[in-house]
Amino acid sequence: MMAMLWAQKIMYAETKEEAIALYKRVPRLLKDKVEQILIESGCEDLIKESEVKEPYEGGTGSLLEVVDMMCGVTEKLADIVRKQAVLIEQERIAGAVFPADLSEERKQAEDDLDRIEMKLRRI
Repeated sequence: MMAMLWAQKIMYAETKEEAIALYKRVPRLLKDKVEQILIESGCEDLIKESEVKEPYEGGTGSLLEVVDMMCGVTEKLADIVRKQAVLIEQERIAGAVFPADLSEERKQAEDDLDRIEMKLRRI
């Protein structure tokens, strides 16, 4: 119960920096459970530093900048789909087994889109 309260406080922080600072203050015995809740809620970016450029860091934070970031992630997803299409064609079956690295790339791109969506909700 206490872990859920900490996780909600972190998720509803006004800025990412504030959320990260709150996460660092979570009591040691609750940290694992709070981390699990944040990951299940799609907020793992509040636990570790993100590789995605944040709109407010070194930028204006404008919608144009956010759209540009979304275009970059969408291009990554399109490249992954192209690679998967080639693999399916080579195997000549629809249920081809994809290499783990493509699954990981897709997961990372989806996480990037989720982070950007969270930023858009705060703008």
